[in-house]
Amino acid sequence: MKLFGIFMITAAGFTATAATAETGMGFNGGFGLYKNTDSHNHLNDLYGQMFWNFGGPFGAQFDLTTHEYDFDSQRRLSLGAHLSYEVSAEVSVGAYYGQQDWFGNDYQYYGAELAYEDNRFKADGHIGKFEPVGGGFDYTLWGFDGIFLIGDYGGVSSVSSDGSAASSSGPSGSFGPSSSFGGRYYIIGGVHGIIDPIHETLFYIGGSAELNNGLYADLTAATVNGQEQIGFQLRKELGGGVPYHRRGWTAAFHAW
Repeated sequence: MKLFGIFMITAAGFTATAATAETGMGFNGGFGLYKNTDSHNHLNDLYGQMFWNFGGPFGAQFDLTTHEYDFDSQRRLSLGAHLSYEVSAEVSVGAYYGQQDWFGNDYQYYGAELAYEDNRFKADGHIGKFEPVGGGFDYTLWGFDGIFLIGDYGGVSSVSSDGSAASSSGPSGSFGPSSSFGGRYYIIGGVHGIIDPIHETLFYIGGSAELNNGLYADLTAATVNGQEQIGFQLRKELGGGVPYHRRGWTAAFHAW
């Protein structure tokens, strides 16, 4: 398929970035499992995202996903890119474009987005189009995703006079990996919708726990159009992660 060559080149870039993450670069990658408890459809995905800061207010993010529905029995690819501008230390605005193999047909998605991050809260939202490559009918998609730090019980909060790390015994307010022991806990949630030509909205909520330095496990529950979903992700962040979530139909609605 058309995206396969780009997939291979970008995958090599993801691997190199994950191994050599540094200041000005971030990585987020992992796998997810989702089950629709009403239709009993299953989805699994593998993904990687990397972000470059160009040394000023501009940055770029690239997303790579391969996913499979149980009823489709073939892995499909999605590749996306974001151009980001940092308005302030907390706020960034951006534009995105990507393509997705949707059951054997190439679709494209594009739009505008906004991201926010402080010591305890991180969120991003978007609005855009999802349509066949080459034109035709289109869907208007929008979404919002957020994560809130509720406690850090395993982080290293200070260094003692002899140079050794002193562990924190209670929650503290900062984002990112806490220590080699993990110990951070988050509430995660969001909403994704279609407003044209049909109207449907997915809501989800869940929790996230840091298992080790930058290694997270997420558990979510979602509802859309009277159908329920449960989801699980195991993901790794390096260099502070990335500012934007993945886009496209499957990234928004999973097993629906």
